[in-house]
Amino acid sequence: MAYTLTLLGTDTTFTPKPDTGYKYGETLSYVSTLVDRQGEQAQLSDDIPKYRNSNITVVDGPDTMGKAVGDRIARGVASILEAISRGETDISIMAHSRGAVEAILVAHELERIQENCKQGKDSADLMNSKCPLTKTAMKDQKSTFDSLNLAGIANNINNVKLSIFNIDPVPGGDFLGAPVGWKDERFFRVPKIVKEYEQCVYENERTRCFKPIVPKCESSDTKFNLFSLPGHHGTGSGNLNDQQQAVLVGDTTTEHAQQLMIIKLIDFLNRNGVAIKPGQNGDEEQVNNTSFNALIKPLFDEDGKIKKEELKEKYLTLYQEIAKNKAAYEHFNTTSYKVLGQEQSIQKLFGRYRDDRIILHQVYEDAFLSDVLPHLPGGHFVNYDHARLTINQELGLEDGLSLNQVIDKTVSRLGEIMKHSSKLANLNNEDAEANDLSQSVLDDNCAHAIQSKEGFNILVDSLEGLIGEVGNIYFHDKHKSMREGERNALFNSVKGAIDLFKSADLNDNELATAVREKIDTTIKEILEGKITRLNDDAEILSHKLGENLSEEVNSAFDKLLRTLRPEDVNNDRINEFDGFKNQLIRLLESKPPQIKESRELLEEKLKSFEKTDPPDEVNEDMTSFFGELLEIIPDYDVNKLMEDANQLYDEFDSFKKSLSDFTQLNDSLDYAQWQTKLEEKQRQLIDQTARYIQKNNLNLEKDIDPLFKDNKSPLYEQIKLVASNYGLENPDFVKLKRQNSELSCKLDEQVEKIKELQQIKERHDADKIKLEKLNQELQVLRDSGSEKEKEVEQIRQEIAALRTGIQFQDRQQDALEKQIKNLNSEIAWLSTDKQQLTREREFQDNRINDLNELVNRLNTDEEQECTAVVRTLKKLTADHLDYLTAKKGNTQNDTIKEQIEITKNLQGILCNTKEYPLPSDRITAFTNQLNEDNKKLSAQHDPDPAWKRFAKSCLITIGVICSGIIPGILALAAYNHFKDKSSPQSFTDKYKNELSKIKQQSDISKHQTEDETQNLTTTGLAR
Repeated sequence: MAYTLTLLGTDTTFTPKPDTGYKYGETLSYVSTLVDRQGEQAQLSDDIPKYRNSNITVVDGPDTMGKAVGDRIARGVASILEAISRGETDISIMAHSRGAVEAILVAHELERIQENCKQGKDSADLMNSKCPLTKTAMKDQKSTFDSLNLAGIANNINNVKLSIFNIDPVPGGDFLGAPVGWKDERFFRVPKIVKEYEQCVYENERTRCFKPIVPKCESSDTKFNLFSLPGHHGTGSGNLNDQQQAVLVGDTTTEHAQQLMIIKLIDFLNRNGVAIKPGQNGDEEQVNNTSFNALIKPLFDEDGKIKKEELKEKYLTLYQEIAKNKAAYEHFNTTSYKVLGQEQSIQKLFGRYRDDRIILHQVYEDAFLSDVLPHLPGGHFVNYDHARLTINQELGLEDGLSLNQVIDKTVSRLGEIMKHSSKLANLNNEDAEANDLSQSVLDDNCAHAIQSKEGFNILVDSLEGLIGEVGNIYFHDKHKSMREGERNALFNSVKGAIDLFKSADLNDNELATAVREKIDTTIKEILEGKITRLNDDAEILSHKLGENLSEEVNSAFDKLLRTLRPEDVNNDRINEFDGFKNQLIRLLESKPPQIKESRELLEEKLKSFEKTDPPDEVNEDMTSFFGELLEIIPDYDVNKLMEDANQLYDEFDSFKKSLSDFTQLNDSLDYAQWQTKLEEKQRQLIDQTARYIQKNNLNLEKDIDPLFKDNKSPLYEQIKLVASNYGLENPDFVKLKRQNSELSCKLDEQVEKIKELQQIKERHDADKIKLEKLNQELQVLRDSGSEKEKEVEQIRQEIAALRTGIQFQDRQQDALEKQIKNLNSEIAWLSTDKQQLTREREFQDNRINDLNELVNRLNTDEEQECTAVVRTLKKLTADHLDYLTAKKGNTQNDTIKEQIEITKNLQGILCNTKEYPLPSDRITAFTNQLNEDNKKLSAQHDPDPAWKRFAKSCLITIGVICSGIIPGILALAAYNHFKDKSSPQSFTDKYKNELSKIKQQSDISKHQTEDETQNLTTTGLAR
């Protein structure tokens, strides 16, 4: 059983039964309920996929602004991957509106995942979509994707056959400068994974932002069928009224478009392996819809298989009903969805409106639907499918034939009909007998039918569609894109058919004559229609190129103001709009018009209207008007006008060339006159484009040339040829002038060189004369005797030797000059190096002197004594620090912590040989710091006795030992620590014994102090 995904359109929810907006139910929802559930119950929920079972999932449509499209694509991809993991490889998608655009992107995602599986990528790449909206949605649905059976997907995805039926795929657009949709270049490419792509476009939709896309297939193996149907965007979905639910006036109806769409969807699903089971919903009240029972049930036999003949009959019946109600569908040419308004409404004000649907054909560029799917001449058929069905029925041809096969079989069958018809006509003769007729003649219903005028006309009219289909292939140059074999087969079939009907044997055959006339008439109508369309396009473009845009906009403003009610507009409002109008007009009056700035001005004004609260009627009218201006003004951009002019010129060219192909279909037409008129139109286009360029002060080389760099434009080449007639400079001539100027400069240089050569030649000639004179003199000398000859020879040798010597001296001089130059460079380098070394030597000498001085001072008896004191102080400090550290472990007293920090700081001073290289300097710094710390700690409430002992010991050591070494140290120590005594002498007397004890404990040796001095010296030298 194949798997089906249904993607509903914008703001559409699963509606299989009659409801508001859908008199008989929504088409895709209804058809989805017909897919065979194989006994499963219908699974309904309030989730976005409201209806699903193992064979189908229906995904609700996205919101109006299109923000949810990524979510819908992600859900669609996940549901298909789940089916693929179960082994389902025949996948069908049916979709409408934005859902149809989503369907194309779902196909791209499946192809991406298929490629990832081939490369063995892991599950992380499953959600790595190129579309940011889809990628975000896939990450939001990570749990769903993580739950998929990746192994099952990888095993089956390469065998997937994907088929898509898209109904009016509309991505949305920009409304009043704001995006109402989304863009993705992949819209326009049907990926290779799709084996069949069928698309319907509605002919009568005119609403703004409702341009359907028409993609192209990436693979020639993809079966592609594009057809159109009358109706607006929602007609085939079941909205039988207009877009705003206004009921149609009169007794016409559009219900047959929905019925035809239902039949087409069933036909599509059936041929792609999807089982349809009408009547399975009898017990499912929520999805059961009997509205179409009479339409559907007769098409299926008892085994649930489609009756092909009944299906073809139903197609023809519905097409005929649609044709009868043509007026109902054409009414939609004047309607639109609420708020958005109609496309081209501003063009009506400018008088350049074309009543046709705008589409996006294979790229993000506007085209008209009738240019891609031309209307069939005669008005007998709704579309080409209708015409093909009719001729197949009338001539008894089988379905699914290629066009050249249809032509061949049609010609063959018409030949039989003409023969049989002639025999039947002969029965009216007196000599004819009924038994002369063969059974084949008697059984030929067509031969009998054309005996009547009505039957004859039906058969001839049925050929009209086939002739039109062939004509339009050449009309749109589609034959050029065919494969060579296919193109040759079509040409041979067409040529054979024409030759047959124009053969002399059939001159008197009424049917052959009628067919010839039908061919001639149809071809003429096709060509005249093309010429009319080209002329209309030329007229529109001519208006754009020749008109004053600012005047047109000014006139449109005035028309709008006249439509407003006086009571709604006061003078202030009028002045406001006049001011804005004048500002816009100034931009458009520029040469060339400032299109970008005009757009920005309009967008800014529209945003200001959005802030108006409450909105008023005048602003609504202005908003609509400015929004329309915002759409039309970009058409006047220089790039766009040049692009349109170039495209139209190419179309004229292409059509002129294709006329030769049509001569084989109808050689009675005045092709030469058409050719002349087309060439005249081309000349007018050249003239108008050149005048536009001149009028807007554009420079061909700077402004126009860059637009055609990658495209050899015949139009532009013609404009360049006639540029001087319009006061323009041909860029090719400008380039030639530059080249000539450059060549002239080079020529001047050559002239100067020639002059130099001439001077050289003159000198050479003078030298030649001198040489000749010398030769003459030489000859005289020779004649004077052998002695003279010897003398001359000797002179020659001397001259040669001199020359050799001079050359040697020159070489020697060059070598010496080079050597001198090198020596000068070397001297300069050595001089610089010497200066650097001198500076370094002076620095080292100064450094050594400083170090020698330091060493000398360190080796004095005083510093040796101080070194011993430093060692004693280090030991006292370390012992006191050990005491404090031990005491800290037994108490949390902050005073102890403070003493530890103070003692560590004192210890650091004793060890700081970098800042205090001399022991005496360290003792002085230590004494100063000890006195400051002692004052601080002595001021505390309960001074620590241990500190007092430590300080006293240190100061005794310093005061007694260093008293003769460091000036003033004894007084400093005694005064600060024993300031209650009468003099420093009392300090000495009191602690004389203690000093002896400390000296004994210090155990300082002369050898130790010398070692320390050596270390200090080494450190200094290193620095």
